[in-house]
Amino acid sequence: MGLLLRLSWIIQATAVVGWADIVKQKLHLWSVNAVKMLPNVLAALVVWMAFYLAARMFRRFGHPLTRRLSRSQAIAGLYFDLLYVAIIVLGLYVGLNVLRLDKIAVSLLAGAGILGLTLAFAFQDLTSNFISGVCIDFNKPFGIGDVIETNGITGTVEDIGLRTTTLRTLEGTLQIMPNKTIFQNTLINHSRTRVRAVSVAFEMAISDSMDGISRALVSEVAQVQGLDVTKTPECVFTDIAANNVKVCVFFWVVHPSEQQLMRIRHQVILAVLKAFRDQGVKRL
Repeated sequence: MGLLLRLSWIIQATAVVGWADIVKQKLHLWSVNAVKMLPNVLAALVVWMAFYLAARMFRRFGHPLTRRLSRSQAIAGLYFDLLYVAIIVLGLYVGLNVLRLDKIAVSLLAGAGILGLTLAFAFQDLTSNFISGVCIDFNKPFGIGDVIETNGITGTVEDIGLRTTTLRTLEGTLQIMPNKTIFQNTLINHSRTRVRAVSVAFEMAISDSMDGISRALVSEVAQVQGLDVTKTPECVFTDIAANNVKVCVFFWVVHPSEQQLMRIRHQVILAVLKAFRDQGVKRL
Protein backbone atom coordinates (compact mmCIF):
# COMPACT_ATOMS: atom_id res chain seq x y z
CA MET A 1 0.00 0.00 0.00
CA GLY A 2 2.82 2.39 0.85
CA LEU A 3 4.58 1.52 -2.39
CA LEU A 4 1.50 2.41 -4.39
CA LEU A 5 1.14 5.70 -2.55
CA ARG A 6 4.76 6.59 -3.30
CA LEU A 7 4.31 5.71 -6.97
CA SER A 8 1.23 7.98 -7.10
CA TRP A 9 3.24 10.85 -5.59
CA ILE A 10 6.05 10.28 -8.07
CA ILE A 11 3.61 10.32 -11.01
CA GLN A 12 1.95 13.51 -9.76
CA ALA A 13 5.31 15.18 -9.22
CA THR A 14 6.41 14.14 -12.70
CA ALA A 15 3.19 15.59 -14.16
CA VAL A 16 3.72 18.85 -12.29
CA VAL A 17 7.30 19.02 -13.53
CA GLY A 18 6.06 18.33 -17.08
CA TRP A 19 3.48 21.09 -16.91
CA ALA A 20 6.05 23.45 -15.47
CA ASP A 21 8.40 22.69 -18.37
CA ILE A 22 5.61 23.34 -20.86
CA VAL A 23 4.74 26.67 -19.22
CA LYS A 24 8.42 27.58 -19.08
CA GLN A 25 8.87 26.77 -22.75
CA LYS A 26 5.79 28.79 -23.69
CA LEU A 27 6.94 31.79 -21.66
CA HIS A 28 10.38 31.55 -23.21
CA LEU A 29 8.87 31.36 -26.71
CA TRP A 30 6.63 34.35 -26.01
CA SER A 31 9.52 36.38 -24.65
CA VAL A 32 11.60 35.59 -27.72
CA ASN A 33 8.73 36.59 -30.04
CA ALA A 34 8.15 39.74 -28.00
CA VAL A 35 11.80 40.73 -28.40
CA LYS A 36 11.58 40.04 -32.14
CA MET A 37 8.38 42.08 -32.42
CA LEU A 38 9.73 44.96 -30.35
CA PRO A 39 10.90 46.98 -33.40
CA ASN A 40 7.50 46.45 -35.05
CA VAL A 41 5.71 47.53 -31.87
CA LEU A 42 7.83 50.66 -31.65
CA ALA A 43 7.23 51.38 -35.34
CA ALA A 44 3.46 50.87 -34.89
CA LEU A 45 3.47 53.23 -31.90
CA VAL A 46 5.29 55.83 -33.97
CA VAL A 47 2.77 55.40 -36.82
CA TRP A 48 -0.20 55.72 -34.46
CA MET A 49 1.28 58.78 -32.80
CA ALA A 50 2.00 60.39 -36.19
CA PHE A 51 -1.54 59.83 -37.44
CA TYR A 52 -2.99 61.00 -34.13
CA LEU A 53 -0.97 64.21 -34.27
CA ALA A 54 -1.98 64.68 -37.92
CA ALA A 55 -5.65 64.29 -36.94
CA ARG A 56 -5.18 66.80 -34.10
CA MET A 57 -3.54 69.28 -36.48
CA PHE A 58 -6.38 68.80 -38.96
CA ARG A 59 -8.93 69.35 -36.19
CA ARG A 60 -7.17 72.59 -35.30
CA PHE A 61 -6.56 74.01 -38.78
CA GLY A 62 -9.00 72.11 -41.03
CA HIS A 63 -12.04 74.37 -40.61
CA PRO A 64 -11.21 76.60 -43.64
CA LEU A 65 -10.99 73.48 -45.85
CA THR A 66 -14.37 72.12 -44.77
CA ARG A 67 -15.95 75.56 -45.08
CA ARG A 68 -14.87 75.58 -48.72
CA LEU A 69 -16.61 72.24 -49.24
CA SER A 70 -19.92 73.52 -47.89
CA ARG A 71 -21.61 76.80 -47.00
CA SER A 72 -23.78 74.99 -44.46
CA GLN A 73 -22.22 74.94 -41.01
CA ALA A 74 -23.81 71.62 -40.06
CA ILE A 75 -22.70 69.78 -43.21
CA ALA A 76 -19.26 71.41 -43.10
CA GLY A 77 -18.95 70.03 -39.57
CA LEU A 78 -19.95 66.60 -40.89
CA TYR A 79 -17.23 66.70 -43.57
CA PHE A 80 -14.75 67.81 -40.90
CA ASP A 81 -15.65 64.94 -38.54
CA LEU A 82 -15.58 62.36 -41.36
CA LEU A 83 -12.11 63.45 -42.46
CA TYR A 84 -10.89 63.43 -38.86
CA VAL A 85 -12.22 59.89 -38.26
CA ALA A 86 -10.79 58.74 -41.62
CA ILE A 87 -7.30 59.86 -40.55
CA ILE A 88 -7.61 58.01 -37.23
CA VAL A 89 -8.91 54.82 -38.90
CA LEU A 90 -6.18 54.95 -41.55
CA GLY A 91 -3.54 55.29 -38.82
CA LEU A 92 -5.01 52.32 -36.94
CA TYR A 93 -5.01 50.22 -40.10
CA VAL A 94 -1.41 51.09 -41.00
CA GLY A 95 -0.24 50.40 -37.44
CA LEU A 96 -1.89 46.98 -37.37
CA ASN A 97 -0.26 46.15 -40.70
CA VAL A 98 3.12 47.10 -39.25
CA LEU A 99 2.39 44.63 -36.42
CA ARG A 100 1.46 42.05 -39.07
CA LEU A 101 -2.10 41.99 -37.75
CA ASP A 102 -3.66 42.93 -41.06
CA LYS A 103 -6.30 40.21 -40.71
CA ILE A 104 -7.51 41.81 -37.50
CA ALA A 105 -7.60 45.20 -39.25
CA VAL A 106 -9.68 43.77 -42.11
CA SER A 107 -12.02 42.11 -39.61
CA LEU A 108 -12.50 45.37 -37.74
CA LEU A 109 -13.29 47.23 -40.96
CA ALA A 110 -15.71 44.51 -42.05
CA GLY A 111 -17.43 44.61 -38.66
CA ALA A 112 -17.74 48.38 -38.85
CA GLY A 113 -19.27 48.07 -42.34
CA ILE A 114 -21.83 45.49 -41.19
CA LEU A 115 -22.73 47.67 -38.21
CA GLY A 116 -23.18 50.66 -40.50
CA LEU A 117 -25.50 48.72 -42.83
CA THR A 118 -27.54 47.47 -39.88
CA LEU A 119 -27.99 50.99 -38.54
CA ALA A 120 -28.86 52.29 -42.03
CA PHE A 121 -31.67 49.74 -42.37
CA ALA A 122 -32.89 50.40 -38.83
CA PHE A 123 -33.15 54.15 -39.44
CA GLN A 124 -34.16 54.30 -43.10
CA ASP A 125 -36.00 57.64 -42.98
CA LEU A 126 -33.23 59.28 -40.97
CA THR A 127 -30.60 57.86 -43.31
CA SER A 128 -32.45 58.92 -46.48
CA ASN A 129 -32.84 62.50 -45.19
CA PHE A 130 -29.19 62.51 -44.16
CA ILE A 131 -27.96 61.27 -47.56
CA SER A 132 -30.31 63.67 -49.37
CA GLY A 133 -28.86 66.56 -47.36
CA VAL A 134 -25.33 65.58 -48.34
CA CYS A 135 -26.36 65.24 -52.02
CA ILE A 136 -28.08 68.65 -51.94
CA ASP A 137 -24.96 70.22 -50.45
CA PHE A 138 -22.68 68.46 -52.95
CA ASN A 139 -24.74 69.30 -56.06
CA LYS A 140 -25.69 72.77 -54.75
CA PRO A 141 -29.05 73.22 -56.55
CA PHE A 142 -29.63 76.11 -54.14
CA GLY A 143 -27.83 77.95 -51.39
CA ILE A 144 -28.61 79.95 -48.30
CA GLY A 145 -30.44 83.13 -49.30
CA ASP A 146 -31.89 81.68 -52.54
CA VAL A 147 -35.61 81.86 -53.23
CA ILE A 148 -36.85 78.39 -54.16
CA GLU A 149 -40.20 76.78 -54.91
CA THR A 150 -40.80 73.13 -54.09
CA ASN A 151 -43.73 70.98 -52.97
CA GLY A 152 -46.06 73.96 -53.43
CA ILE A 153 -44.07 76.15 -51.01
CA THR A 154 -42.08 79.24 -51.99
CA GLY A 155 -39.59 80.79 -49.61
CA THR A 156 -36.06 81.97 -48.89
CA VAL A 157 -33.55 79.34 -47.77
CA GLU A 158 -32.32 80.19 -44.28
CA ASP A 159 -30.55 76.97 -43.32
CA ILE A 160 -29.46 73.70 -44.92
CA GLY A 161 -29.08 71.03 -42.24
CA LEU A 162 -28.17 67.37 -42.21
CA ARG A 163 -31.81 66.24 -42.16
CA THR A 164 -33.92 69.32 -42.93
CA THR A 165 -33.90 72.59 -44.87
CA THR A 166 -35.50 75.71 -43.41
CA LEU A 167 -37.45 78.11 -45.63
CA ARG A 168 -38.85 81.54 -44.75
CA THR A 169 -42.11 82.02 -46.64
CA LEU A 170 -43.60 85.29 -47.86
CA GLU A 171 -45.87 85.34 -44.81
CA GLY A 172 -42.81 85.20 -42.55
CA THR A 173 -43.42 81.67 -41.29
CA LEU A 174 -40.67 79.07 -41.10
CA GLN A 175 -41.14 75.87 -43.10
CA ILE A 176 -38.86 73.04 -41.97
CA MET A 177 -38.83 70.50 -44.79
CA PRO A 178 -37.18 67.04 -44.81
CA ASN A 179 -34.27 66.95 -47.26
CA LYS A 180 -35.65 63.79 -48.86
CA THR A 181 -38.86 65.65 -49.79
CA ILE A 182 -36.88 68.40 -51.52
CA PHE A 183 -34.37 66.08 -53.19
CA GLN A 184 -36.99 63.74 -54.68
CA ASN A 185 -39.37 66.42 -56.03
CA THR A 186 -39.26 69.19 -58.60
CA LEU A 187 -37.47 72.32 -57.42
CA ILE A 188 -37.43 75.81 -58.95
CA ASN A 189 -34.62 78.16 -57.94
CA HIS A 190 -35.92 81.64 -58.72
CA SER A 191 -32.70 83.29 -57.54
CA ARG A 192 -30.69 81.67 -60.33
CA THR A 193 -33.06 82.86 -63.05
CA ARG A 194 -31.78 86.18 -64.35
CA VAL A 195 -35.02 87.17 -66.08
CA ARG A 196 -38.33 85.85 -64.82
CA ALA A 197 -41.44 85.91 -67.01
CA VAL A 198 -44.60 86.87 -65.13
CA SER A 199 -48.21 87.01 -66.32
CA VAL A 200 -51.45 88.64 -65.20
CA ALA A 201 -54.67 87.02 -66.50
CA PHE A 202 -58.11 88.62 -66.54
CA GLU A 203 -61.30 88.98 -68.62
CA MET A 204 -62.59 92.03 -70.43
CA ALA A 205 -65.69 92.89 -72.43
CA ILE A 206 -65.53 92.34 -76.17
CA SER A 207 -65.10 95.65 -77.96
CA ASP A 208 -64.88 96.89 -81.52
CA SER A 209 -61.37 98.26 -80.85
CA MET A 210 -59.63 95.21 -79.41
CA ASP A 211 -56.37 96.09 -81.21
CA GLY A 212 -56.36 99.56 -79.68
CA ILE A 213 -57.05 98.15 -76.22
CA SER A 214 -54.22 95.65 -76.66
CA ARG A 215 -51.76 98.40 -77.63
CA ALA A 216 -52.95 100.56 -74.72
CA LEU A 217 -52.40 97.69 -72.27
CA VAL A 218 -48.86 97.10 -73.56
CA SER A 219 -48.09 100.84 -73.42
CA GLU A 220 -49.30 101.25 -69.85
CA VAL A 221 -47.61 98.10 -68.55
CA ALA A 222 -44.31 99.08 -70.21
CA GLN A 223 -44.20 102.19 -68.00
CA VAL A 224 -44.17 100.20 -64.76
CA GLN A 225 -40.89 100.57 -62.86
CA GLY A 226 -38.81 97.43 -62.29
CA LEU A 227 -39.50 95.60 -65.56
CA ASP A 228 -36.79 94.34 -67.89
CA VAL A 229 -36.44 97.21 -70.38
CA THR A 230 -34.87 94.92 -73.00
CA LYS A 231 -38.13 92.98 -73.41
CA THR A 232 -41.45 94.51 -74.43
CA PRO A 233 -44.56 93.37 -72.54
CA GLU A 234 -47.04 91.31 -74.55
CA CYS A 235 -50.82 91.16 -74.52
CA VAL A 236 -52.40 87.90 -75.68
CA PHE A 237 -56.09 87.04 -76.08
CA THR A 238 -56.38 83.43 -74.99
CA ASP A 239 -60.11 82.57 -75.16
CA ILE A 240 -63.70 83.85 -75.47
CA ALA A 241 -66.22 83.34 -72.66
CA ALA A 242 -69.77 84.55 -73.52
CA ASN A 243 -69.44 88.31 -74.15
CA ASN A 244 -66.00 88.51 -72.56
CA VAL A 245 -62.53 87.70 -73.85
CA LYS A 246 -59.80 86.20 -71.72
CA VAL A 247 -56.59 88.20 -71.73
CA CYS A 248 -53.06 87.47 -70.48
CA VAL A 249 -50.42 90.18 -70.15
CA PHE A 250 -46.81 88.96 -70.05
CA PHE A 251 -43.88 90.97 -68.70
CA TRP A 252 -40.34 90.24 -67.53
CA VAL A 253 -38.57 91.12 -64.28
CA VAL A 254 -34.80 90.95 -63.61
CA HIS A 255 -33.70 89.13 -60.44
CA PRO A 256 -36.95 89.68 -58.54
CA SER A 257 -37.48 88.81 -54.92
CA GLU A 258 -40.94 87.54 -54.04
CA GLN A 259 -41.82 90.80 -52.29
CA GLN A 260 -40.58 92.83 -55.26
CA LEU A 261 -42.56 90.59 -57.61
CA MET A 262 -45.77 91.16 -55.64
CA ARG A 263 -45.25 94.94 -55.76
CA ILE A 264 -44.63 94.86 -59.51
CA ARG A 265 -47.75 92.74 -60.11
CA HIS A 266 -49.67 95.31 -58.09
CA GLN A 267 -48.38 98.12 -60.32
CA VAL A 268 -49.14 96.12 -63.47
CA ILE A 269 -52.75 95.55 -62.37
CA LEU A 270 -53.12 99.30 -61.72
CA ALA A 271 -51.72 99.96 -65.21
CA VAL A 272 -54.25 97.53 -66.72
CA LEU A 273 -57.13 99.28 -64.94
CA LYS A 274 -55.87 102.68 -66.12
CA ALA A 275 -55.77 101.40 -69.71
CA PHE A 276 -59.36 100.19 -69.34
CA ARG A 277 -60.48 103.62 -68.10
CA ASP A 278 -58.65 105.41 -70.91
CA GLN A 279 -60.17 103.09 -73.51
CA GLY A 280 -63.65 103.24 -72.05
CA VAL A 281 -63.87 99.56 -71.15
CA LYS A 282 -66.87 99.38 -68.86
CA ARG A 283 -66.98 95.73 -67.81
CA LEU A 284 -64.48 93.03 -66.95
